Amino acid sequence: MRILLIEDGPVVAETVTLCFGVRWPATHVLHAQLGEDGVKMVRSENPDIVILDLGLPDIDGFDVCAQIRSSSEVPI
Repeated sequence: MRILLIEDGPVVAETVTLCFGVRWPATHVLHAQLGEDGVKMVRSENPDIVILDLGLPDIDGFDVCAQIRSSSEVPI
């Protein structure tokens, strides 16, 4: 499974990645710190699921969600 984590907090991102790695070792967690990068990664990396922080520094998480939804049905 490929998970895209859009999260600007490095400690949170590291913790989430570690938890998925421990519980599901075959899971590959991709990480974007900015909403704009996350939207691009949805298009280029085709993840199975997106975990989205709503409080991002560049774009509001709800706007990121709308941008992703305009081109993809990936679960968010």
